[in-house]
Amino acid sequence: MGSIDGTTELLSISAFVRRVGLAPSALRFYDDCRVLRPAWVDGTTGYRFYSPAQEAPTAVLRSLREAGLLGRRGCRGKSCPVNADRARSQDLRL
Repeated sequence: MGSIDGTTELLSISAFVRRVGLAPSALRFYDDCRVLRPAWVDGTTGYRFYSPAQEAPTAVLRSLREAGLLGRRGCRGKSCPVNADRARSQDLRL
């Protein structure tokens, strides 16, 4: 895509997932949970666009998910469940 303000490059969801190694459905899930919101959503099509600056937070989410610390249940309008008991047992700080 280009940019909204003429300076920040935005990536389509398909381009962004190629960079971060997650499925588009995972990004939609994190958006629904309000954990990782797209940089911009096209009001007409609903297409989500992400900023390259969102790659680092996405890598953290991917690591939490791979470690089994990020829940996979639906959570529209609520925070995504994090398995706090498992995190404590592994001495991880959330």
